[in-house]
Amino acid sequence: MMTPLTVEVQKDPCIRGCCCDCCMSCSRQACKGLCGIVRKRKSLHELFNLKWSDLQLGKCTRQEYSDSGILHTHVDRHMRWNNHTWYRPRMGLPRPLLAGILAHGFQEPTDVQKRSIVPVASGRDCVVQAQSGQGKTGAFSIGLLARLALGGAVSTQALVLSPTQLLADQTFRAIQALGQPMGACVGKLVGAESSIEDNKRALRAGIHVAVGTPGRVMDLINLERLTAGAGLNAGALRILVVDEADQMLSQGFAEQLKAIVKACGASTQLAFFSATMPRAVVDLTGTFLRPDRVQVLVRREQLPLKGISTFAVTGLGDEKKVETLVDVLPKLAHRNVLVFTNTPEAARGLADRLRGEGLTCDEVHPRLDWREQADALARFRAGKSKLLVASGAFGRGLDIQNLGLVVNFELPRGGNAFEEYLHRVGRVGRCGRKGDALNLVAINEERTKRGIENHYSVAWEDFTGPAQLQG
Repeated sequence: MMTPLTVEVQKDPCIRGCCCDCCMSCSRQACKGLCGIVRKRKSLHELFNLKWSDLQLGKCTRQEYSDSGILHTHVDRHMRWNNHTWYRPRMGLPRPLLAGILAHGFQEPTDVQKRSIVPVASGRDCVVQAQSGQGKTGAFSIGLLARLALGGAVSTQALVLSPTQLLADQTFRAIQALGQPMGACVGKLVGAESSIEDNKRALRAGIHVAVGTPGRVMDLINLERLTAGAGLNAGALRILVVDEADQMLSQGFAEQLKAIVKACGASTQLAFFSATMPRAVVDLTGTFLRPDRVQVLVRREQLPLKGISTFAVTGLGDEKKVETLVDVLPKLAHRNVLVFTNTPEAARGLADRLRGEGLTCDEVHPRLDWREQADALARFRAGKSKLLVASGAFGRGLDIQNLGLVVNFELPRGGNAFEEYLHRVGRVGRCGRKGDALNLVAINEERTKRGIENHYSVAWEDFTGPAQLQG
């Protein structure tokens, strides 16, 4: 986790019982209580995550606290004192959103965030592509939150489409955390977790941002067409974000996506985000987006696997691959390890085999129901499980903190093998952190190995033992 940002405070209170100069523009009780919390914790990251009951502001009401602008003053002063990148005027982000950014642990915008947040926030259609782990979710989340018109009746102004329920859940949690200081209401529109009646009630109650999967979103749009107010009014959306755009367009979602875009209003802003953006997909987005769209595209030679040390063991059969894992994994008990196979059957079989060898592991693949998948990922994220075996379908979008090693038990196959490899190993080395990738290569995978090395201009180092790994 990133080191939390700190607030500098004076040791002695001013004449009004406050530790900073913001008392001149706010309620004394509110300022005194807040500054007392800051003095004790000295952490904006902790401060923004306090519950209302923790503030102990005496007679100050929640509304007085919100209206006083104390929290925003602390944000402004800290960012101004430290010449913080997020504070620069060209970003143009509202102060409550800046509070959410700091609370979420974002200290500096990544390159893709610097290049794409402003166009998204200003209402421009966008196509954005960057290496996995470089902050694309943060980029479109911050951009769309800056587009919201808050105040008055709550209506759905932003929609984010995700190809899977798990990715939708991850995006929902990120936007919810970033938008909390703004008072943004965020809802999920997915099939396995909730019924369509639950989704209809949430929409009627009012949400500013909806995060959903194409099938359920299309169902709710169709309901709205039949009866006004019964579903999702896509025509009123200010912005539609398509996450993992290449997968959405090329793997069975193209027709649903086209129908959703057609249901949107003529003024609805469209933004496509993905780690890979093949030429055919870029051309297809041209039919959806306006001619003055902004393109943030990283050329292949600009996609080095930064921060990732890559190793390989070659000439293996399946049995030898298992033996290699059984030998190496116990020596990495302190690290979180994610192992990829190509199919759900292979993931289940490998997990069973590893458990039979005395290793504790979880598995995640499409043969499990949504709740089982979510539970396995929650245990892995929390560190309760150190080893997770996943099928290739989970190579995209998963953000696992403190993940130190990705193992490809099988190299990706098919026409998208190079892009899928990037997604898998991109689970480590996220946002500048370092990590390792270990590829177990069978004799019949040698050609794929050479192809990936040539495609990304990298050479895999021969793996001799755990001492080579960074963690």
